[in-house]
Amino acid sequence: MPKKNPKHKPKVSNLSLSPQPKKRPIPDASTKKPISKLCQIKGCTKKSIHTLSLMEYEPAIKKMGLSIKVQQGVHRFNICKEHYKSVKKTRKKDEKYRKPQFESKSQKIPKREKIQAFLE
Repeated sequence: MPKKNPKHKPKVSNLSLSPQPKKRPIPDASTKKPISKLCQIKGCTKKSIHTLSLMEYEPAIKKMGLSIKVQQGVHRFNICKEHYKSVKKTRKKDEKYRKPQFESKSQKIPKREKIQAFLE
């Protein structure tokens, strides 16, 4: 019979119960959501149904002449149904006028030289 190694440790079964690994905490950036469930446009006290990105929709809201009451560090805001409709329409119109529209795909985009000649 072979000699046993004194440093040898017997294998442990994978089925044995071991404490579960600790879960990593969620980073602060992903938890920055609005606290209240009311519309965050100043003067409105209706219940919110949408949460929108502050960066995307803030220009449209300012164009409408409204302002948002938001906490510092929050990237999203709550909005009610009526304000959501009007903000969405304003944002869509704004995007429509920013991009050049062409009547058909066969129509070519004019070259820079032609544009400069037209402007002079």
